Amino acid sequence: MDIAERVLQLKTDFNDVYYAGINSEYDAFWDGVQDYGRREQYRNAFFQWRNEYIRPKYKIMPSKYTSYGMFESCENLKIIEKEYFDFSNYTPSNDSTSNRCWYYTFSNCKSIEIFYDLGLKAGGYVNTWRFCRNLHTIEIMRCCEDGVYSTPFYDCTKLKNIEIEGEIGESFPIPDSPLTTDSLKSIITHLKDFSGIGGRVRTLTVKASAFEELEAEGATAEYNGVPCTWAELIDNKEWNLVKADEEIAEEE
Repeated sequence: MDIAERVLQLKTDFNDVYYAGINSEYDAFWDGVQDYGRREQYRNAFFQWRNEYIRPKYKIMPSKYTSYGMFESCENLKIIEKEYFDFSNYTPSNDSTSNRCWYYTFSNCKSIEIFYDLGLKAGGYVNTWRFCRNLHTIEIMRCCEDGVYSTPFYDCTKLKNIEIEGEIGESFPIPDSPLTTDSLKSIITHLKDFSGIGGRVRTLTVKASAFEELEAEGATAEYNGVPCTWAELIDNKEWNLVKADEEIAEEE
């Protein structure tokens, strides 16, 4: 073996050793974090994660006490990938905590633009996407009648696209988001009908300019087979409509 061949061989050997070390560190890290793939509870697991991606060794399919702050303040995180995360095994309980099943889960993830369908089951949303200032699309948001919606979209000033599944039975605030007309229609269509029950206590709060676009479109809704405007549909369902156009408070 001449000198050139020997140098090439040494370089190859070095690269093999180097990448073997990197892979070993990767395995050791995620084996510890994920308990060799057996971990079920990920509460606050990635709080303030600094990287743009989270790509674990084992697909994360949590089933216990997961929602609280799992990705909170991951300001550099750009995407949560279906390849690595699946929440469909995490079922909200039937007790009083069920309406808080997605509590601060993705709050302050300022770099995420699209929230893909990760299998989140129907429940309440409390500060779920708060301060997600670059988020423009939520593929699917599954709601339930008794779910609580406490400022889930606060400061989501770029959110335009959202698809609702299930029934919204509690007040639903989304005042900061320039929603498309299709997104507003999806929300309004899935409001629970309280007509005849009495006691109008639930409110839909939307950005004024977004609702003005819906009204300007001129498309009609329908209630019990009778054409009506979208504002009239909200009224017929015994909901209060608030058109908000306040400036966004600066984060302290």
